[in-house]
Amino acid sequence: MSSATIAILEVLLAFAIIVGFAAGYVPVSEVPLLVLLGWLSLRRRKLGWWAVGLTRPTKPRRVALLSLAGIAYAVISLYTIDPLIDRISGPADLSDFADVRGNAGMLLFWIALSWILGAFGEELAYRGYLMSRIGGLFGQTANAWRLSLIVTSLLFGIAHLSQGASGVISNILSGAVYGGLYLLAGRNLWAPILAHGFEDTIGFVLMYFGHYPGM
Repeated sequence: MSSATIAILEVLLAFAIIVGFAAGYVPVSEVPLLVLLGWLSLRRRKLGWWAVGLTRPTKPRRVALLSLAGIAYAVISLYTIDPLIDRISGPADLSDFADVRGNAGMLLFWIALSWILGAFGEELAYRGYLMSRIGGLFGQTANAWRLSLIVTSLLFGIAHLSQGASGVISNILSGAVYGGLYLLAGRNLWAPILAHGFEDTIGFVLMYFGHYPGM
């Protein structure tokens, strides 16, 4: 079996995992399965996560500035883009996080989980593994990376189907931002990981104090 065929099968399997999670057939989260798939894929090719960007950045200042730009986008969109999406397609369903309000224990729980499954897990799975696999499948040209950015952003949105149409759209946009940070950082994962982690942290702190828009 050729390398290209294996890559196509991997992408199709990742797609099935994401759609299966969105449809309720994969319990809890799709992220562990995607990370496992990515790890197996890299191991088969005698590579590690460093090969897709989990390594010390060669330009740390650039990565730091990109991370700050991603956090700034998240805060601005929370009060501008997201409310507009909510008015068009209905409010996002964030009821899973309702227990955070005024509950310090749940706040710490969700922040920890968001860094593990969200910041690290989702960025390893979607930006590190899937973007790199799709980009490599099409020759790692500029157009290949653009295509991989679009596809992974759409899949990232689909994975948040439980949040309703607004949640899907909002996460497609967030996925595009994280993917853009990944590419602008020279395919270094620390830019989207830090932006993602601090975005979620800010969101949960706002939920805790009852100031999260729409909740």
